[in-house]
Amino acid sequence: MTGRRPVSSPLPLMPDPAPPSNAASVLAQEFKVSKDCSVQVDVPEARTRLRPATTPGRVSVDVTISGTSDASADTVADHMGLATRQVQNTIRIVGASQEQAPAWWRWRRRTDAQVYLDVQVPSPVDASVRVPGGTLVVSGLEGTFDLTVPGGAVRLQQLSGPVALQARRSPVEIEKIEGPRLSLRSAAAPMQLTDIDSSELTIEAAAAPVTIQKARGTCQVEAHAAPVSLTDLSGPCRAVVHRGPLRFEGPVRAKTSLTTIADALSVSLPSSSGAALDATGTSVRLNEAFSFAGNRQAPRLQGALNGGGPALTLRAVRGTVKCQAA
Repeated sequence: MTGRRPVSSPLPLMPDPAPPSNAASVLAQEFKVSKDCSVQVDVPEARTRLRPATTPGRVSVDVTISGTSDASADTVADHMGLATRQVQNTIRIVGASQEQAPAWWRWRRRTDAQVYLDVQVPSPVDASVRVPGGTLVVSGLEGTFDLTVPGGAVRLQQLSGPVALQARRSPVEIEKIEGPRLSLRSAAAPMQLTDIDSSELTIEAAAAPVTIQKARGTCQVEAHAAPVSLTDLSGPCRAVVHRGPLRFEGPVRAKTSLTTIADALSVSLPSSSGAALDATGTSVRLNEAFSFAGNRQAPRLQGALNGGGPALTLRAVRGTVKCQAA
């Protein structure tokens, strides 16, 4: 019995962005907005939540601090440089700039204080969020999202609308996203995507695993020194992986092109799955459970798999290709 072997293990759970019960409140504000609300957040090293407002036409901002006594919480807030501002329907929430003097970062390393930022917004919202060294959870919202999280962790859940995310050294968990575009760029940031319904899914990744499970729409992946696993895709797919293994599981439902450079390419298909197969590698292995009619001249295999179907192009440059039955 052959079991499925994922390329990467599930990501570790990110820290809970909700503050503990003993956290001290240092800021609680509410802003009245009309349609076309815009929220801009730039707060370093904060555990940040962006979620639906409980009151229509209102943006609420709550900042709490843990890991310090109530008496010094305001001092920590002053060091963090926390401030808010409203200009018409745009709410800005900012903290200390990373370009500040090194003394600020020396102070930050000495303190155990943890800043929690909870922002509740109406939908739809135009959200621009930058959280260097912090964590970010965005859930249950509709709108446009431009997110940057270097050196932290990210979780996106149940969002509707275009999403652009840049992450560096930040584990990324994405689940139930629907919209015209989902654009992800990461470096040393493992990514796990589940249940994606996007007309255009684009991923650029380096030096960390990428896992996609159940995606609808066009999917394009380019990865460097990163293992990639693709499971249950419904739309056209193009994936190129440099110096990392690539694994594809599920039926071929649309034109699919998979390429590895200097590593292995593995495809696991239902035994009844049909495709117009074109495979090239240092060696190409095709499971005998499939019927195949075509050219088997090494190092290329080209022809109809189970009577034919969508184009399935497999290229392993200085690597092997294995096509097995699920």
